Amino acid sequence: MKHKRLVLVPLVLVILGAAGTGWYLYQANQNSSNGKIEGSGTIEAVDLNISSRLSAEVKAVKVHEGEHVKKGDVLIVLDDSILKDQVGAAKAGVEAAQATLDDAQTNSEKKLAGAQLQQAKANLSMAEIQASYAVIKSPIDGSIISLPVLEGEVASPGSTLAVIGKTSELDLTIYVDEKELGRVKIGDEAKVEVDSYPNKHFKGKVIEIASEPEFTPQNVQTKEQRTNLVFAVTIRVDNKDGLLKPGMPADAILMSNE
Repeated sequence: MKHKRLVLVPLVLVILGAAGTGWYLYQANQNSSNGKIEGSGTIEAVDLNISSRLSAEVKAVKVHEGEHVKKGDVLIVLDDSILKDQVGAAKAGVEAAQATLDDAQTNSEKKLAGAQLQQAKANLSMAEIQASYAVIKSPIDGSIISLPVLEGEVASPGSTLAVIGKTSELDLTIYVDEKELGRVKIGDEAKVEVDSYPNKHFKGKVIEIASEPEFTPQNVQTKEQRTNLVFAVTIRVDNKDGLLKPGMPADAILMSNE
């Protein structure tokens, strides 16, 4: 009987060990198949570059870096003296064409004068559009990130006049292990949390998935994690209430549809 007890104890340990391993594997499988992928990153502004469409001197800079602006607010004013002259000349052209049409006698004269009037009106419209480019307005609500121009400088077509950070929507980039990437799709919903508002979830959506892998960024905690190949996943986060700020650390849970 004593010998049987000695045999029984190791057997029980083996059974318990196998059961424990099975439970661990079950739990691991549950955690990887529950449709959730977690990641952390830093909230970033969605930057919008405002460029010049003209070659003209900067007459006035109406805002400063860090200032909050609304859609339609004037940011920068360019010299429009030449443009105003062009508008004036175009208006004179319309008046002259109208007078020619009024004096036309024959059908052929009226037809020719009518075409000239239409062309003169098109020239006026183009001149007025060009003149409107001298006043640069904000196309969105946001904050001024940078103003790389000064009064007196000459702006050239395509040059950046201002950079605005969109505040109603922000971006969060997390890094997903290559083994999990197949479960992530553009349009997947995400829940975002920040320490400043521990009881609030912010809605997000996956808008971009990197096409090439990279090593985990250096700000990840452990050396082992930094040697993993991962893919950057960008989440667009709803911030209509303005609670989130660029630079905030954030955690995200991807709600995979897989």
